[in-house]
Amino acid sequence: FFLRTGNRRFPYPVTNLSHLDIEKEARSMFWLRKVHSTSGPMSFRGGVMGRHMFSSNRARLSSVVEKNDDPVAFLGLGNMGLPMASNLATKSNRPVIAFDLNEHSLKKAKEVNGIQTATSVESIMTTSSSQAKPPSTIITMLPSDAAVNSVMNTIADFLPATSSTTIIDCSTVSPTTSRYWYETLSSKDCLFVDAPVSGGVKGAQDGTLTFMVGSTRETLESTIVHSILSFMGSRMIPCGGPGSGAAVKLCNNLALAAQVSSFE
Repeated sequence: FFLRTGNRRFPYPVTNLSHLDIEKEARSMFWLRKVHSTSGPMSFRGGVMGRHMFSSNRARLSSVVEKNDDPVAFLGLGNMGLPMASNLATKSNRPVIAFDLNEHSLKKAKEVNGIQTATSVESIMTTSSSQAKPPSTIITMLPSDAAVNSVMNTIADFLPATSSTTIIDCSTVSPTTSRYWYETLSSKDCLFVDAPVSGGVKGAQDGTLTFMVGSTRETLESTIVHSILSFMGSRMIPCGGPGSGAAVKLCNNLALAAQVSSFE
């Protein structure tokens, strides 16, 4: 199985997953049939990418957020996370509670109107005098599978037996990690959605990110996920079931790597 651009073919590069793992993900769910070069830039042929791409409709769904003053937690304030949290705080009417292990990132977050910083993930998940109730929505933008696993373990420890919490993970991680946490948190009636992003730091700053969402179109549009993401991005792509957003993101990264290699 190769990536193709023009007349050149490239085997999958090795990432934190083996190329065989990524091939299996792509083939088993029919997301990536072929990456090819036409008269324009590299594009995807067939699969979900071509059929279900659509723009967000903020006017239609923003009222869901505007009428809800439940706090939103944002965990991970790096180069992508901080501008995403800033857009969420300034464009929505919901309080945003943010945390990062990096003190410098926390200091910058404090300067953003609408963001309240926390001292730990544990403090976000418990009530206090300054926080009437735990967040009903949690967004994570973390650097690795290990970081996601650590944070999700902490969140899971504090969730009640039944919870209406929605967790949106925007990290670039293994589809296996995403599916594991979907299954684990579903046992507590918690909705976990993988939604990695494309668009880079500028897209995060401008609020024009594309989200590759591990859900069906129906789930995306019938839950609060769409309206929350619309404050940080301009496009949401429903990729299928749990872990499908993570898999499409990895395929996208591989396609970009092959395109760059073609110019070397």
